[in-house]
Amino acid sequence: MSNGTAAPMSNGSLVMISPAQGTFLVMMGQTCYVPDPDTAAALFGSGWSSLVATVSPTQFSSLPAGPALTSGACLLGLGTPGSPQFLCTGGQCLFIPGQVYPSYPFQYGTLNIASQAVISAIPLGVVITS
Repeated sequence: MSNGTAAPMSNGSLVMISPAQGTFLVMMGQTCYVPDPDTAAALFGSGWSSLVATVSPTQFSSLPAGPALTSGACLLGLGTPGSPQFLCTGGQCLFIPGQVYPSYPFQYGTLNIASQAVISAIPLGVVITS
């Protein structure tokens, strides 16, 4: 199945070779392991499994391995229109620019609302690019 927003192996794709090997998010040209169904649901919504495309081992190996998302990774933001949104994983927040957000299957409804003070207290990581 395809997620309808990205071709397999493009940024924003959710892919797997087989269910036994798990699900990966293609992010910034790398395959990033999604550690568990709860983390997938927290980022991509309850229907996340319908977004996963099965790819061949050759397709999968065409991209380098990236950092695994941490269990409990989440989306964080102020919750006001146009405010910054972040993917929080590995003890840091990765900024998701507004023009990049539609390229990824993140579900706005799963956004965790936080104050600017809370967001500022978490180390800032890289900017997610499309």
